Amino acid sequence: MNRCSHGFAMHKSKVVVLLPQSCFFSIFKEGEPLNPHNKTSPFGHGFSNCHPLVQAIFFFIVCATTFFSTSPVFLTIALLGAGAYTIFLEGWQDGAKRILFCPVIILLMCLINGFFTHDGDTVLFYINSNRITSEGFLFGFWAGVLLAAIMLWLGCFGRLMTSDRLVYLFGRIAPVCGLLVSMVFRMLPLLKRRLEQIHIGQQCMGKIPRTPLGKMKQRVKEASILVAWSLENSIETSDSMAARGYGLKGRTSFHLFRFAKRDNILLAVMAVLCAILFVGIALGETTMYFFPRPIWNHWQTQLPYSISFVILVCLPIAVDIQGEHQWKSSFNN
Repeated sequence: MNRCSHGFAMHKSKVVVLLPQSCFFSIFKEGEPLNPHNKTSPFGHGFSNCHPLVQAIFFFIVCATTFFSTSPVFLTIALLGAGAYTIFLEGWQDGAKRILFCPVIILLMCLINGFFTHDGDTVLFYINSNRITSEGFLFGFWAGVLLAAIMLWLGCFGRLMTSDRLVYLFGRIAPVCGLLVSMVFRMLPLLKRRLEQIHIGQQCMGKIPRTPLGKMKQRVKEASILVAWSLENSIETSDSMAARGYGLKGRTSFHLFRFAKRDNILLAVMAVLCAILFVGIALGETTMYFFPRPIWNHWQTQLPYSISFVILVCLPIAVDIQGEHQWKSSFNN
């Protein structure tokens, strides 16, 4: 290993960035570009490196506006924005896997609502004297779009809001709630990684069943190991947090989060957009009535509010693009 004067240790296929002990080090494979959107990168300039309060307020405004909207215009904007940002964060391959669940959710909601909601004037057919209306299917379709958009935005929230950010936000106000929320958001990815580790470990031990019954028994055994591992880890985590005095009055925690000029600008922009959207929600411009027949406001009256919502959902992507440009400019200089 050769060490140069700029703090980089060169190895055959790796570059180890040497930072002070108060920071951390990262290992990047040779030929792999440093991604400014990667939340684990210490050099990021995008939305993922904004202040946690800015990120939390953004996701709250977007999810609240989506939740209180039944207009197809606003729901379409929310779904397209969530899908675009998911691909921007995860990449095409992983992002497409998340987005592929959206048609399934929309179809399921459309069928459930269509066959169990009998309101509406346009009757398609009858099932045991129960009216099946087109308005029921239409309402189910847009309800599925709303649910899919909310799920994608929450997925982006879980991607950006790491445990340290959640604990920073709720640590002083509600320490137990903050710890619980951070553990919930990391639970599914953590269980998935542990299950993969258990499965690989079992294969290395030669436990590779050939029959369907043997594979089923092996999966049940791996699930049992996963549950035991998780329960043991939860006890160790609680004991460790109690030993460190987590939640005690007057206890402080170390963090590197500071408000920057960019954070103040984003808060000001989001405040203006939030005020416009709040007026639109109060005036019913984000609402569409499906029963007894579809009624919604003219597109011209919705135009200023829909434009504000488009700007809001595109805000993190714009910040990331600006951060990538700043990152490339720093390399050129």
